[in-house]
Amino acid sequence: MNFSIEKESLLKALQFSSKAIPARSTLPILSCCLFKIKKNNLYIQTTNLESYITISIKVEEGTEGKI
Repeated sequence: MNFSIEKESLLKALQFSSKAIPARSTLPILSCCLFKIKKNNLYIQTTNLESYITISIKVEEGTEGKI
């Protein structure tokens, strides 16, 4: 996976999506973000198992994939 995006837009998206990440959790997977690139869009997804946040950002160039 490879993509190009402005630093400020990525920072704003991560700050907003981190609201769904719990401060303390017994499940370590909940302290992470899912990055998915599909058709020149970057999707950042977070969850706390009760609610989730998904943000879509246009990227300049990128190969499809997720991490």
